[in-house]
Amino acid sequence: MTDLRLPHGTRVGTPVHGEEEREARASGGDRSGRPGASKDPSLKGLTMSADPIWFGHEDRPLAGWLHLPGYGRATGGVVLCPSLGLEALTAYAAYRRIARALAEAGLAVLRFDYRGTGDSAGTLGEDASAEGWIEDVGLARAHLAACGVTRVALVGLRLGATIAAASAARCRPDALVLWDPVAKGRTFLREQQALKAFSLGETRASVEDGIDLPALHVPTRLAKELKTLSLRGRCLGASPCLLLERPARQEDAVLEAYLERSCVERAEAVGQESFIDIEPGSSVLPEQTMDTIAAWLSRRFATGAPAPVRRRGRKTVRLVGAGGAEVVERAVVFGDHDAFGIVSEPAGGSEGPAIVLSSLGALPHVGPGRLWVDLARSWAAAGRRVLRFDVGGIGDSPAPPGRTERVAYPVDGVADVLEAAALVSPADPSDVVLVGICSGAYHSVEAARVLAPAGLVIVNPIFNLIPAGLRDPAAPVDEGDPLPPPNRVIAWMRHNNLVVRIAKVPRLDAIRRNPPLAAFLDDSYGRQLSFGSWLP
Repeated sequence: MTDLRLPHGTRVGTPVHGEEEREARASGGDRSGRPGASKDPSLKGLTMSADPIWFGHEDRPLAGWLHLPGYGRATGGVVLCPSLGLEALTAYAAYRRIARALAEAGLAVLRFDYRGTGDSAGTLGEDASAEGWIEDVGLARAHLAACGVTRVALVGLRLGATIAAASAARCRPDALVLWDPVAKGRTFLREQQALKAFSLGETRASVEDGIDLPALHVPTRLAKELKTLSLRGRCLGASPCLLLERPARQEDAVLEAYLERSCVERAEAVGQESFIDIEPGSSVLPEQTMDTIAAWLSRRFATGAPAPVRRRGRKTVRLVGAGGAEVVERAVVFGDHDAFGIVSEPAGGSEGPAIVLSSLGALPHVGPGRLWVDLARSWAAAGRRVLRFDVGGIGDSPAPPGRTERVAYPVDGVADVLEAAALVSPADPSDVVLVGICSGAYHSVEAARVLAPAGLVIVNPIFNLIPAGLRDPAAPVDEGDPLPPPNRVIAWMRHNNLVVRIAKVPRLDAIRRNPPLAAFLDDSYGRQLSFGSWLP
């Protein structure tokens, strides 16, 4: 069996601290005056920790992040319930920010993925269900209770609000936040189909085996279940609730009936259109709305006495992969700036080059439509060691000093890929295959120039740009002005946009079936560009 040996400086499952905290530690500063932190150092905001964990059923673990106040006591807890598809990906950074702020304010927070989504076990086609997701919210609440939290609030965005509200009707949380909720799953599906038609010009959303939404394919069975998901006939009861709505949203009779017995405070969901109804790379975080949520929850739990809390959760899980093969997954924090990723590998040991899957654009490490999770587990079941990770400032990787969060093309992004290669193949970092789409492809190509890896799989890379960090601030921005090419061949490829054209071929295996073209691509970089020909 091949063990995962971590290079110097790498920690498995250790607390991950936010960028602000690392800066405060480095400068010796006092964090008590920062927004969201109490000025009473005996109670709140001295520090916070965030741990990647799996929890819930042993054979169907749920993935999440547990954020705890650093002093070991909490006045309450919060479960963050995500939406689905593109909305979940777009809101990832917002949920991370909210969790961090609440933990600094003295609350324990668990953000998590439903079964069949994100890093949790299972698939949408076989394991996901509306009823199961409602149960998952209960499992998340139970996990906070096992950590020592006595009072728990639920927060849900869009469809996540529907799921949280359905769960709250059963478990009666101490507080509930409904952020731009949809009262019926059918409404969510219809709005997402309209968004896809508007943004991509695609009017055919329903296909033979399900419904295609932005960044998500919903299988037929699950789509039918979501259409029946509704708050009709459910009632929250007396639990206090914060309802954040868009100003132009029409009153929903089903939602109002659900809330009729509760103590409801209403506020505007400011900036929602530029936050959630847009692709992740262009999304603007709704700072005012996030502050409203954090302040309201802090007030709800302000009167409680802090109770001791402890970290609980599994750092490693065993999953059943393709063909029944057992796959081991573990969360890793690595490199000089605490980059985050998940390693998947066969339980019996891996063979051949390891695979590195880089995040793309503003999307976290799960990839578009959960592609990286599915590929990682599939390749691990076939005998490979695979790392899916977040470039610094994206997903769960904090931005290194000097880098801004949520920048798709950081000028030093290549360093993150090199550290990822050293993690999964410490004996020989070049014995890897780098895989990337769009910005991930760009960073992988730059890393390949340094590593000369065993293979390189790139889809839709963009070479005719200058990363923001290399631009002259006084010069006009010209996205068409390329970086200086390393040689004449690459200059010719960039001038003709050749790699981008190749990436748009419907089937990438058409490339490797053209020997002259494949040989040209190999020779142009002086190394193997297999385009997936060796992959299982």
